[in-house]
Amino acid sequence: MSVLVLIVGLDGRMAVANLPCVDIWAGSSLGILKAITVSDGKFTNYLPTGMAVKDTTRCMEILDMCWEYNSEEKIFIGLKNGYVQCFDASAGQFTGQFDATGGSGQLIGIEKHKDALITCTDKGTLTLWPKEAEKVEIHQDKPLTCMRANSECHLQVATGGKENDLKLWDGNKPEKPTFQAKNVRNDWLDLRVPVWVTQVCFVPETGDQPTVAVGTGYHQVRLYDTRKQRRPLYTQEFGETPITALDVTPDSRYIIIGNGAGVMGKLDLRVGKVLNTYKGATGSIRCVKCHHTLPVVAACGLDRFVRIYNLEDKKLLNKIYTKLHSNCLLFSSRDFLSKHSSSPQVQQSNDDSEEEDLWSTMPTLDEPPKKRQRKQMK
Repeated sequence: MSVLVLIVGLDGRMAVANLPCVDIWAGSSLGILKAITVSDGKFTNYLPTGMAVKDTTRCMEILDMCWEYNSEEKIFIGLKNGYVQCFDASAGQFTGQFDATGGSGQLIGIEKHKDALITCTDKGTLTLWPKEAEKVEIHQDKPLTCMRANSECHLQVATGGKENDLKLWDGNKPEKPTFQAKNVRNDWLDLRVPVWVTQVCFVPETGDQPTVAVGTGYHQVRLYDTRKQRRPLYTQEFGETPITALDVTPDSRYIIIGNGAGVMGKLDLRVGKVLNTYKGATGSIRCVKCHHTLPVVAACGLDRFVRIYNLEDKKLLNKIYTKLHSNCLLFSSRDFLSKHSSSPQVQQSNDDSEEEDLWSTMPTLDEPPKKRQRKQMK
């Protein structure tokens, strides 16, 4: 069944069209929500009704997104200015927004868990917005850079930041954290190791005492088992720049990592060893996302491409030039690798195709014959 929606083009014009089959949703640096179809490499732009692309600003940058709990009807979008927008994916339109910061701080994370929306700001404020109750605020003295909710435990949230190590919070008992990580031992010079948590992710199927993967600003990946100890089970270095993106595969076997230099790799969760890297990215990676059922992983960042890889053999299935920086991704449950879907092909950017057309139209000039050089007599 097709649905008529209002589509905003890059020129700011609005038109009515059928809602396409969407495989990936991408949040861009100008607040434009992009609906991507992997099979043909095309995308559609969405903006609030009455807003043109020329009206967008950097303060509307989309920093994080999440689905409605156990549903793909709505997308909650966290903006840089602290507002949360609600997008109806089934109808293809924005339905409302509200201020989630209370007037201070920049929104860094948003999660939806059952009937509660969870937001977090870089000033250290974690807020729970129950549907039929007053909001609950958890204040931390130190700034935060990341926040994630555990889908397997009601209102369990992980946070971390610079000199603010990993903490787990229970929204039902917000007085103090239920788990607080302990810093690793001093280095070989007996100096304290600095703390900078940049990414955090729960390992699936680990329950209410979860295993948590953490990325740091000092190019390290750490794995915590909250049932056993407060210190990490292991620390593995990756590249030479901060870890900027992190996700765990649904089978809990691998950690997918992206850093500020555009390097993307797969780490064996059990032994902490980097197995391989995924080629192609040329700018800082802002998000990596594993599909819930398909063996694929998507990545986006500052090079304006959304790339889709095969998780096992590292093959690049497709790359889509989105014309804007993307900060976050969401997979739909649609099986775009099935027999009924067309085989995805790697798409070239418009700039590359235009350049090839230009060279093909230029005439070929015959080279003049070379003159035979005479040997000079001594």
